Amino acid sequence: MEGKRRGRDRKSRQRRNIRIAAVSAVLTLALVLTWMLGGNLYAKYVRSQTEYGETDPAAFYFYSNLLTESGTASYIYPEGTEDISFTLYNYEDELRSSECDITYEVTLTGVTDPTVSLNLSDANVIDGNGTVVSTAILTGNQQSIHTITFSGLAEGTYIITAKATSPYIAELTAEFTLRETSDDIDVIVVDNGSGYANVKVTVTVNQGGDVIITWPSGVVPDTTDFIFNGVSITYNTPGDTFSGGSAEIEFKDNASYTFNFLKQYTTSIYSNSDFEAEYST
Repeated sequence: MEGKRRGRDRKSRQRRNIRIAAVSAVLTLALVLTWMLGGNLYAKYVRSQTEYGETDPAAFYFYSNLLTESGTASYIYPEGTEDISFTLYNYEDELRSSECDITYEVTLTGVTDPTVSLNLSDANVIDGNGTVVSTAILTGNQQSIHTITFSGLAEGTYIITAKATSPYIAELTAEFTLRETSDDIDVIVVDNGSGYANVKVTVTVNQGGDVIITWPSGVVPDTTDFIFNGVSITYNTPGDTFSGGSAEIEFKDNASYTFNFLKQYTTSIYSNSDFEAEYST
């Protein structure tokens, strides 16, 4: 009997040890799961916090109507031009504009004359409303546009650079050439030769103004041409329309007009030296 009781006690202790081991295993597994889940939750929270902290850059647009990022833009202005004007703006289209204020600077450097160096303080700057701008800032969260004009420039070649300095950096550049002013007047006479009844005379000017055109005897201007509307013609011999004469015509800047003259004798031939053009004094 004593042996059977000891056997039952031993089996009881074994079952109790098994239950304790099972409970310990469950607790250990629970702790492991708790740590794993907790770790995952913590990792997820850190990652979420990190993702939350990584904000996208504010929308940024810095453009010009003439200057480019590539810097390959080049413009040639006609004779007599003394101003260079361009715009800077902060939007892509009507729906997209920069979300931040853009601070910028502008420089003009002479290529023909390297001693020429100008900046915004030497320019006239107005906004889209025509108001003079005192600070070089394109206001964010709205469409902002500045028109910048450098005036009183001599003929030559210039490089203009606009650089955004805050909150991001961007640079736009272009080359501008102002041609030298010339007072020359070009006269080209086209006479197709004997047997033709008319002569074509083309007068080209750089600067606008009143120009006196003089023609020789043997031809008369075609007064049906609109160019002669309201123009007083002076003949060398009053009453003799083929005696040669002159007329004063108003020209615009960089204008070219072609006049038609009728011959008295179709056998006559005329050249550039027969016609003259000069500014009225």
